[in-house]
Amino acid sequence: AICAGFVASCTLNNPDIPVIEQVMDEFFCDVEFDNVTSDLDFVDNVDGVNVTYISSNPEVISNEGVVVRQSKNQTVKVGVKFELNGSTGYQEYEFTVLAKEYDTLRAVKDFAEGQEVYVKGIIAFVVYGTVKNIPVGFYLYDNTDAIYVYSNDFAKVVEAGDEVVIEGNFTSYIDEASASSAAYAGYTGARQIVPTTCEVVSKENDLPTNFIEETSIEDLCKIPVSE
Repeated sequence: AICAGFVASCTLNNPDIPVIEQVMDEFFCDVEFDNVTSDLDFVDNVDGVNVTYISSNPEVISNEGVVVRQSKNQTVKVGVKFELNGSTGYQEYEFTVLAKEYDTLRAVKDFAEGQEVYVKGIIAFVVYGTVKNIPVGFYLYDNTDAIYVYSNDFAKVVEAGDEVVIEGNFTSYIDEASASSAAYAGYTGARQIVPTTCEVVSKENDLPTNFIEETSIEDLCKIPVSE
C-alpha cells in the first residue's frame, strides 16, 4: 500500500519533476504489498532518478530489500526518496511480510549440512545419556516424519507430548570412532537437528502417526546403509 507521497523542488516549471513523478507512479507496480515472502528488488536508479530506501524495521526488510520472515506476519513501512538534479520526491510504502512456513521433518532430512531449520512438532520421548543419566535430546514427530533433536539444555525443560517450535540447523552425526567404517560403507551419519531456540506452545498432545507405514523385515533389510 502507498501511504504518502510528495515531490519538492526549488524551481518552478522544472523539467525534472515530471520525470520523478513518472518513476513514482510506476514504482513497485508489480509488488503484492500484502503478500511479501521473498527479497524485494530495491533498485538504486530508474531512468536517471536516484532511489534510496529507509525501512521502519530493517530486521524484517532491510534498506537493501533483504526480507527475513518472522514467526508472525509483520507490517513494515519503507520510505523511498527519489532524486534528480536536486529535485526530490518521497513516497512511503507499507508491506506485509508473511510469517515463515514450517519445514516438514521429511524435507529436513534432505537438507544440506548446516542448513537452517524451522520446524513444529510433538516430542515423542526424551533421551537420557549413559553418563550421569541426564537428558541429551529428544525425538520430534510431525505429520510427515520423525527426527532426533540433540540438545542437553532444551531436553532438560521439555517432556513427551509437548508441542514445540524449533529453530536451528540440520546436521549428520557420526561418532569419531566410527568415522572410518562409516565412510567405507557410505554411511553419512544420523540425521538430526541442533536447535538454537525451542519454544513450547502446548502440552499433553497425542503423537501424529499417520505417516507411519507398515514395513516387512525383508524390506527393512533392503534399505541401503547410506540411509
